[in-house]
Amino acid sequence: MTMLVILLGFLGGQPDTTSLFRAEREFAASAQVHGVDSAFLGALAPDAILFRPGPVNGPRWIREHPGRPSSQLQWEPSAGAVAASGDLGITTGPWIFRDGAKTEAPSRHGHFVSIWERQANGRWKVKVDIGIAHPAASSAALRGRFDQHVWGTPPSGPEGSSTSDALLKAEEELLIAIDRAGTRAPFLDRVAPDAVFFRNGEPPITARERIRKTVEEAMPPFAWKPSGAGIASSGDLAYSYGSYVAGTERGNYLRVWRLSAKGEWLILIDLTDPDA
Repeated sequence: MTMLVILLGFLGGQPDTTSLFRAEREFAASAQVHGVDSAFLGALAPDAILFRPGPVNGPRWIREHPGRPSSQLQWEPSAGAVAASGDLGITTGPWIFRDGAKTEAPSRHGHFVSIWERQANGRWKVKVDIGIAHPAASSAALRGRFDQHVWGTPPSGPEGSSTSDALLKAEEELLIAIDRAGTRAPFLDRVAPDAVFFRNGEPPITARERIRKTVEEAMPPFAWKPSGAGIASSGDLAYSYGSYVAGTERGNYLRVWRLSAKGEWLILIDLTDPDA
């Protein structure tokens, strides 16, 4: 099963997100039937990362900090992507939270980003999960957002290396380039045309000019320290996460990288979640 998916990925272009979205919707449906904690424990990989507020082992944290049984969390995927190898995928979409019964008005809204890994048995499991809160926004805002991306074939050498160490090195080199340039231009040069930025208090940011302003208006120092990363075996989709600082603001970030047609790593998703 897994080998067939991988083979089809290379022969027929990028795998579609059908099975990934199905896994996300089953995860969300389980939360309505069995409760949020049970759903997360069923969907998370054993080594999955959640942010509470820093990165923690998700299953362990949920077992040690059970939520309120009456709490209601609903969500749905609206955009996603899968690597050519079919073993790594991303989903994002809106969520709503209610403190009590489903009939109550939602007390919070936001968007999530989840990193998924396909297991040896062919099932998808969540590897990393994080989100932001913002006022209510249309669930269709990101629908099909990444469908037209032109994927690249990993080149030989460090840029296309399929190891997480190579990605972490690329992040460090980007920080050095920003410091040397004295501007945010090197960062903006790495932003994909179909990128989405997530910032607390704002709906997903997709307009190129708005992304530019978001990056350029971040107060100095503008820096981050990666603490983890992962990459598809096909070397065309990857993620990194860690801590960041922007002026007096500190928090956690998640970044999704996708290889361009020119063989360059570009930022597809950039999410920051400031400490409370």
